Amino acid sequence: MKRIRSKKLWAGTLAATAAAGLGLTLVTTAPADTERRGSPKTIRMVLTQGPLFNGPDTIASGQNLRILNRTKVRDIGPHFFSIFTEDSLPTTNQEIRACARIEFAPCENVAKAHNVSRTFNVRRRNVDRGANGWDSAFTSESQGDSWFTDEKRESETRTISAEPGSTLYYICIIHPQTMTGSIQVTD
Repeated sequence: MKRIRSKKLWAGTLAATAAAGLGLTLVTTAPADTERRGSPKTIRMVLTQGPLFNGPDTIASGQNLRILNRTKVRDIGPHFFSIFTEDSLPTTNQEIRACARIEFAPCENVAKAHNVSRTFNVRRRNVDRGANGWDSAFTSESQGDSWFTDEKRESETRTISAEPGSTLYYICIIHPQTMTGSIQVTD
């Protein structure tokens, strides 16, 4: 079997050997996730004892926000990531149960926007109302921004187009009791 060595790997090995011979230590680091507008922040959908959304509390307007599904459908089911106004979120046990059954008006609007059939076939995975990106919220009367996922490691990245000083409230209408959160939009 023929061995193939990369020139970069070979040069790196020589550099490490030379540094060790001189008593130096080589330290390699992965690029840090900085707070620059070009670096996306991530909200993860995870299966934990606590909240199933895990993400930052703040994000700059104009920065990219990535939603990443880290769960298996067979373990917990599919998810929606939908933006709501604060007063449209289900808060009582009755509203939370109605949301999960798609019988709470803002949650019904999410299902309509995604063109969900009676057999729960989601015909439209992405909904983007208003400006491109995350900015528009679902209410009883209007549709907002939303994303549907049913695959582990699936992700959706959009720019935060909401105004600085606003708050984006998000929810999974399938898991409204454990998958809810908010993120403050900064300058």
